[in-house]
Amino acid sequence: MSKQKQNFYDLYTKVIGQGEIDLLPLYAAEPCIEHSVGVHDGLEGFKNFFIPFFEVFPKRNIQVTRILEDGNFVFAHAYQVLNDGAAEWMTMDIVYTNADEKIIEHWDTIAPPLPERIKPVTLPLMVQQN
Repeated sequence: MSKQKQNFYDLYTKVIGQGEIDLLPLYAAEPCIEHSVGVHDGLEGFKNFFIPFFEVFPKRNIQVTRILEDGNFVFAHAYQVLNDGAAEWMTMDIVYTNADEKIIEHWDTIAPPLPERIKPVTLPLMVQQN
């Protein structure tokens, strides 16, 4: 696994999943631009969001299900079960990394998982090349 993919994986599983907030500088660096609602820019903004999050959700089971990369971008999909099912989310994250392969910008989408009774529609991917 590349260093930038490993940095994302470790940030998600160790910093967020295990609550090891002091490890954050190993995986992310300033300016750490954040596009998630409620999370402020910078490493301190990240910490200020997640420290209370850890208190509200002390039990966190986070499984990163796939990680892809393209240049300095890393794309990841994760499944999160918080407080033994009190909250359950599927997330899609995109991060941009610096020359040291540390995360310096982050975007995400968060949604509840689809119930088993709802089947996703599979459509052919249409890509037109010029």
